[in-house]
Amino acid sequence: MPDQMPIPDTGINMTGDYRSHAGAAAVVLTVFYVGIAWAQRFFMDDAFISFRYAANLVHGHGLVWNPGELPVEGYSNFLWVLIMSVPIRLGADPVLFSMVLGILLFTMALAAQYQLVTLVTGEPWAGVAGVLALGGLYTFRAFATGGLETMLQTFLLLFSVWLAAEVSARRDLRNSKLLLLSLVVGAAFLTRMDSALIAALLLTWIAWLLIRYRTEKRWTGFIALISPLFLISISWLAWKYNYYGSILPNTFYIKFPSELVSAYGLSYVHTFLVSYFFYPLLLLIIVAIFRKPRLVPQIIWVLSWICLMWTAYIIRVGGDFMEYRFMVPVLPLFIVILVWATWIISRSLTIRGLVLILVLAGSVHHQLTHRASPENPLIESTKQLQLHLSDEGMAWISTGKVLGQLLPDAPGEPVTIAIVAAGAVPYYSNLRTIDMMGLSDRWIAQNGLYAPANGPGHKRIAPLSYLMEQGVHILIGHPDPSSFMATFPTYVYKAILWSVFNEKENVRQLPSVVDIIEIPVTTKKKLVAIYLQKHERIDDLIARGFFRSYKVKINGDAATVGDES
Repeated sequence: MPDQMPIPDTGINMTGDYRSHAGAAAVVLTVFYVGIAWAQRFFMDDAFISFRYAANLVHGHGLVWNPGELPVEGYSNFLWVLIMSVPIRLGADPVLFSMVLGILLFTMALAAQYQLVTLVTGEPWAGVAGVLALGGLYTFRAFATGGLETMLQTFLLLFSVWLAAEVSARRDLRNSKLLLLSLVVGAAFLTRMDSALIAALLLTWIAWLLIRYRTEKRWTGFIALISPLFLISISWLAWKYNYYGSILPNTFYIKFPSELVSAYGLSYVHTFLVSYFFYPLLLLIIVAIFRKPRLVPQIIWVLSWICLMWTAYIIRVGGDFMEYRFMVPVLPLFIVILVWATWIISRSLTIRGLVLILVLAGSVHHQLTHRASPENPLIESTKQLQLHLSDEGMAWISTGKVLGQLLPDAPGEPVTIAIVAAGAVPYYSNLRTIDMMGLSDRWIAQNGLYAPANGPGHKRIAPLSYLMEQGVHILIGHPDPSSFMATFPTYVYKAILWSVFNEKENVRQLPSVVDIIEIPVTTKKKLVAIYLQKHERIDDLIARGFFRSYKVKINGDAATVGDES
């Protein structure tokens, strides 16, 4: 395995003009992709979970889900939550702020990609190809927005890989460079704990380089490499244990399946590779690496191991339901390996161009064809994720705003809602909320009803008895507002099943007569929910005509719905 990254003989004069032309092309491509990413921007309901925690922090309640209750770590992106507290503190819109910040991080990631590919191949136009391929991937470009920490984690990990590659290529083992690498890795760990998988491999590699190449004051190099990450990690984990009573986030108990190899995870990775035409590209990489393995530079081996470890991790945790979000952090590294493999295998511009065309064609194919369907129900497209929030779809933002406008001044006991989609509705309503999936509820996460059919990350559901104990007044479940033109009782029956999230045990616990309320969400849509326990404020709204009320008769298995009464 060579110590240095070999620079291929391209037959091209590496003049300053040549490099500057490549740099200019990379800038043009970056600007182009930034424009497309903004034009295709979208937002996800889960982002509002971070916003709710950030808002409670700003308002003096701490990093909690429900103010005044025991803290529960229902988020998995600590640094992102802290960053989102900034616009809230300044009175700005965190939705717009997060999208603009995501676009900035996307731009920086493309710049880092150009530098990394150029460093690995020794060829600036290979760097341009790396930018062209990475920015062309729809999933990578989509998560320039979305509202979650995905692009922050991706940029920090990519930046740390580039720093490590520079240390290796130039044997630049100065303490200042090692300190910077450790700080960036520490920031990635604070963003998401699973960044530790990549950080561990990177730092092990650099530690090995220290042992091999640095002879003077080697111990100071180890201190510089380890101490910032160690201090950041220990301080944060100690605070988490003291504040939340656990080092692992509450989401761990929901999202980490018991089986060693998850069928959902395997399907997640396979459908991604198929949708993007990546299988033949993987074959090309394997041929390039194993044709002359001793000539493969260290960085390619490191990146390959990172991609393999991350893929194994995704399979282990069971994937996700959001437009292949978990694949994004390693997509830049995969493209680096792919460009390197293409440049090594052939000097033909035609062959290299065909590989890039295949990458872009796969992206177009994915963008045009991928969506959750009965055949592939688990992974939703960005358009489907956006429709949950918009008034043209499920109107969750409007639902939260309406509830917040009508119920914030409830006298005495606060109004409590129970909901499955615990993002925009709790954030905009600012009501006490029971997250029925248990992401922000420790008891549900560990004791809730097991619901394997719900897909990755949603394996638990609150039993109806627990919701009663928690004093839930409005049982929303999965909010799916119906048109005012919908025919009774079909939409009421649907609302009952959605409220208990189609869980048979919950359906059996329903009384024979269920109180139903209609909440006007928009001029065209109404939310139908179960009025589980009485509240003075809700009764007042019913009496004044803001909410419409029904008493609905159902049988034991909710197979039929009685007439309006």
